[in-house]
Amino acid sequence: MPKMNPVVIKDSTDATRTFTPSGNDKGVTTFTSGTGVPIGDERLTVSAVRTANGRKKVAVKIAVPELGSTQVGASTKYEVLRTNYMELTLNYAADSTEAERREFRWNLAGLIADPGIINVIDKAEALY
Repeated sequence: MPKMNPVVIKDSTDATRTFTPSGNDKGVTTFTSGTGVPIGDERLTVSAVRTANGRKKVAVKIAVPELGSTQVGASTKYEVLRTNYMELTLNYAADSTEAERREFRWNLAGLIADPGIINVIDKAEALY
């Protein structure tokens, strides 16, 4: 079983965001990336479970709130304007091998690097 360690990801500007482990409940590990404003913290959750029919299910989710602020006297009031989500679910056969699962990960990396898939993701428009 892998140890909970900080997860570091890079954005499109090559800046890094560090998600720090903040808990583990019923097989779901939660990480947060602090913004200095708790309601604006980004959340990453990671889980790996066996389904009722014995399959292996891995889920990775990120929630990224977009904050707005207003000045109220001498203090600043923050509110969540919207939240964007990324959800990845992998569902493997009970007898899948680590090599097969590793190949899925490589396939996923190639898939999201494809120009057509990039356009669908970035523009939120279907292919034609």
